[in-house]
Amino acid sequence: MSSKLVDEIEKKLICSFRIADRLFGFDIRLVKEIITEFQITPVFHAPEPVKGFMNLRGQIHLILDLRMVLGFERKLGFQPKFIIIFKPSVSEPFGVLVEKIEDIVEISDEMVERSSFTRSPDDRILGVCKLSSGLLILLNPLSILKEVSMDTWKIDHRLEEVKNENRN
Repeated sequence: MSSKLVDEIEKKLICSFRIADRLFGFDIRLVKEIITEFQITPVFHAPEPVKGFMNLRGQIHLILDLRMVLGFERKLGFQPKFIIIFKPSVSEPFGVLVEKIEDIVEISDEMVERSSFTRSPDDRILGVCKLSSGLLILLNPLSILKEVSMDTWKIDHRLEEVKNENRN
């Protein structure tokens, strides 16, 4: 194999964005598109990170507020302007609200630092990469969706417990 081909295999393109002035990114191969004009239908009594549903060309997508999922405080009066929509190969149709889209960044596996909090494939953080513009935190979109799904399950489970208590 030529060295040029090896270099191409080891490189990854990352869709980078900002939340709370921090730089995050998703592997571009998981991103379907970025939406700038949207209307979200809210879901009442949903966990806080669930902003609602969006109809995108006839397909309904769950929309999550990534700022809330990552544990940052709500920014009063600020509305995110971008939604990153993921490919169907990632999971059910969903997307995340982000504050600012940055660049498509090319990184290599050697640039990504993994630590004890990034070892499991189910973790939200896959690794951290040092760039000239700052630290880039690589995220796992599937684990973000699973985390919100678990919160929803906990709420549904607790509601069932309350109903059962009221029956007795």
